[in-house]
Amino acid sequence: MRKLSEWIFLLEHLLAEEQWTASCAFGSIHLKEFVFLCTGLPSNMLHRKCSRDHDHVPIQGSHTKASAVYTDELAYTLAECCHRALKRKLREKSEQTPEVLGLETPLCNDLLVSGDWKVEQQWEWKVPAPRTSISRSQLLSIG
Repeated sequence: MRKLSEWIFLLEHLLAEEQWTASCAFGSIHLKEFVFLCTGLPSNMLHRKCSRDHDHVPIQGSHTKASAVYTDELAYTLAECCHRALKRKLREKSEQTPEVLGLETPLCNDLLVSGDWKVEQQWEWKVPAPRTSISRSQLLSIG
């Protein structure tokens, strides 16, 4: 897959990075290297070299198919890598999205505050407007 034009495009445009790992570092009896194309992941968790302090079963014959299977430890590390990326993304999203009440938005407020305005009429409501919480996606679909 590393020779696919899409793979190469992502790397050349710095939209992704390659991370390789030796499967024996994750408990495999084979020295099989896997290369992952990653974006938005803490992929350094995946990078492990062979420690060279053990022997490997050659990848041939009946061992060929089994060598391509991820070990449980590698699968767990992949899942942990994705889990950390999702947690970071959710944390960033919650930090960037202010709580918005009613139909106000920071963009509208900034725009209105930046202009020179004077009061020409003032209305008074008999009943206060109900306080509702509207999500950012709902606001974007409104305006």
